[in-house]
Amino acid sequence: MNDSIEPQNQLYKTRSGRWALNGIELTSGSRFEARITDRWIEISIEYDGKGYYAIPYSIRLLKGQFARFIGEWAE
Repeated sequence: MNDSIEPQNQLYKTRSGRWALNGIELTSGSRFEARITDRWIEISIEYDGKGYYAIPYSIRLLKGQFARFIGEWAE
């Protein structure tokens, strides 16, 4: 993956319980990259009726975790 994609920011939870990045609430199907240790990992957000979670399932999203949009959202 290209490390030069900008902007880069941190994940946070909104009052609605959704994750957000750069002022945009992430909903089911939203895609972005999260910084895990030394690598950018592509993530998809999904909703199970109880809350939002990341795919791959092994990724746990954390408040303040560095993340960035990919593709058309990256600009």
